[in-house]
Amino acid sequence: MIRPSVNQLIFENASDYTALSSFTSEANLLAGQSGERPAFPPLYFNMVQRRTFRVLARGIVGSTGTPTFTITIRLGTSTTWATTDSQIGITQAITTASGISNKWWELNFQMTCTIQGLGSNNMTLSGSGSIRSPGGFASPFEYAIEPTAPDTATWTVANTDGALVQYLGLSATCSVSDASNTIQVKQLYCYGEN
Repeated sequence: MIRPSVNQLIFENASDYTALSSFTSEANLLAGQSGERPAFPPLYFNMVQRRTFRVLARGIVGSTGTPTFTITIRLGTSTTWATTDSQIGITQAITTASGISNKWWELNFQMTCTIQGLGSNNMTLSGSGSIRSPGGFASPFEYAIEPTAPDTATWTVANTDGALVQYLGLSATCSVSDASNTIQVKQLYCYGEN
């Protein structure tokens, strides 16, 4: 089906999010700004067949040695981020370059609602993306984001109830707790693409 492309900005942050450091458990990359999270309104994914959205995030990363970061994208129905929110995208463990500070990174992720649905776990999303940092990540400098890790041929994930508000979450896990192992989101944009 051919449709004109309509990129509608759904969300953009007003200021930098709080930097994460000295952590190993999955932690919220969108902390700060009074907990403001991007939100898709009720029935957003049911109003248009194969509704698609894109997340574009940019920030900085730092490290001592070569720790790894794992980035996770989640959707949840609460204004408060939680590790129990539905995982819609995750990277493999990304090895950083050694001894870096304030190196730029960019995440680009796109999802399409392939099965519309109301009620618990009746909506299905499909998609993928990547995250890259020429100065911050070790070779190959760019890593895939898929609904599950490690890589699989299945790019779909059953999400929650399409009738409810869906809040976007972005988080990181670090392999080594150190004050120099930092990651921060400075820019976040969410687009509806149809």
